Formats: sequence, structure tokens, C-alpha cells
Amino acid sequence: MTCRGATCGSINISKPFSWINGNAMVVHPKYNNLGQSFLKYLLQGIDLSCVITGAAQPQITRQSLQPVKVVVPPILEQEKIVAELDCLTGIIEKKKQQLEELDKLAQSIFYDMFGDPITNEKGWEMKRLEDISSLITDGSHYSPQNDENGDIPMLSVKDMQQTRFSYDACKWIGREEYAKLLANGCKPLKNDVLIAKDGSFFKYIFVLTEEREQAILSSIAILRPKTSVVNPRFVSGYLSTAEVFSKVEREYLTGTAIKRVILKGIRRMPIILPPLSNQNEFAQKVEAIEKQKELVKQSIVETETLFNSRMDYWFN
Repeated sequence: MTCRGATCGSINISKPFSWINGNAMVVHPKYNNLGQSFLKYLLQGIDLSCVITGAAQPQITRQSLQPVKVVVPPILEQEKIVAELDCLTGIIEKKKQQLEELDKLAQSIFYDMFGDPITNEKGWEMKRLEDISSLITDGSHYSPQNDENGDIPMLSVKDMQQTRFSYDACKWIGREEYAKLLANGCKPLKNDVLIAKDGSFFKYIFVLTEEREQAILSSIAILRPKTSVVNPRFVSGYLSTAEVFSKVEREYLTGTAIKRVILKGIRRMPIILPPLSNQNEFAQKVEAIEKQKELVKQSIVETETLFNSRMDYWFN
């Protein structure tokens, strides 16, 4: 069990000959009638907030954990509970692996159709990103205060996921602040390619498929493709390849404490330019994969909800 820091209370079963440091503790079953896997689920299921101390750095101590009372059912009942929870956990893991395979499939299609994006062995026409874009900019360079009554999401690179924004932990602003940001071009539009450029540089790159009232900070770059010559999904697929990431890491990074890619660098980055018909064919295949991924993600959410419900049933 991790006992200090942000992951305080994270629990797993150790492998043989494991080593731990002072940020973790061992919780070992004392009796033969307490199964190891059951104990893991038990500790995950009970509310440990009452034994966590410290504000700046949360921690669990042996002294705070020892008095916690738990119900230990007979060993056959434990095995039944573990079998059910292991089954749900296994389903979730398999679905996450399916997502990874779908991501690999999209990458494989790109390489099959267009080859290595840097060596360009297929001899595609080469352009700069600024040549195929009507706009390359970033978001606001000042960060408005969070407004508890605000209804407009203010997004940064920390709110980016693989294919979309997450609004669960984002900042919210009011209409007055939003009007200022809107006037400064800090609102991304549908079909814009959004690029994580500060910190998690080029880790998240996706096409905005739906337009809504929202604004972004300068940690995100907006690339607005000229759709008459380039497909946004092709641009996103190109920029998401491992070869492009390596090139960015070697040639375009600035900063020491926080690594970032400046707009000047993004504008002069090269891009292969196959015929638009080829790009559109690639985009159609990727869109089909994305639809499949959404179904898998929804299934994961439903299975996780069921898992949490069963955890509550057995341990609360």
C-alpha cells in the first residue's frame, strides 16, 4: 500500500522479491483464513479517508491503520467475492487492451498508406505546416481566475485526452472573461487540429469534431488546416506518429523546467502532402476506428460502474 503522497492508499499485490521504500507499507494477512486477493479488494473497498493524515503530503501510518475494524467472511465466501471482482477487473483490462490495439491499427493504416513520414520513401510532395494552414496560433497567455458560477470551460493541456477534452477538472469562466478571450482568438473551431505544446508536448493531438463555447490557454496550439488541400485527420495522424515526435524532441524543443514547442517551430515543421483523395480515404478509416473506440470506452465505463457497485455491496 502506498502510504505517502498523491497516490496515498493505492493497493496492489507485490511480486516475489519486490522491494519497497518509505513511501509504501506492507499489509500482510495474519491468519490462514484471510485470502491475499480478498484483503486487497477489502482495503480498496473500505473508506480509508479517516486514517489519512497530513495536508501538504497525505500519509497513512501503521498506527492509524491498525485500529480499523473490518468484516472477514468465511474463506469460501471470500473466494466467491474475489472471483466476481476478478472477472470484472479482467473484462476492464481486456477492453483497455482493445483500445490500445485500435490505436495501433490507426497508426498501421497511416504507415501502410503513406510510409515513414520523415524519410518519405514514397516521394510525396513536402510542405510546411504554415503552407497548409490558414492559422497557427495558441490560446490565452493569461489565465483567468476560476469562476464558481462560470459556465464556459477554460481548458489547458492538462484537460486534453487522446481524442477529446475532459471537462471533469477544468477551470470555468464567466461570460465577460469569455468575450475577451473570444476577441483574442482563443476559441478553437470545428476541424481545428489541437496540439499539446507545453509540458506534455505532442503527447495529445486531436481534431476538434464538435464546436462549443470554450476557450484554451497557451499550452495548446491551434492549427486550422486549409481543407481544400489537406484533411484535418490526416494532419493529426501525421503529427501523432512516433517519427514526428522524435523529430520534435530533437529539433523543436525549448525551455528547461518546462519543455515546450513554440509557434515559430510548429509553423516551419515539414509535412508530407499526398493527394487529398488519399487523405480522405485515411480519414474515413480513422473515423470508423474512432466510432469503435467510443463503443469500447462506453463499455469500460459501464463495467467500471458495475465493479464499483459490487465493491460497495461487499465492503460498505
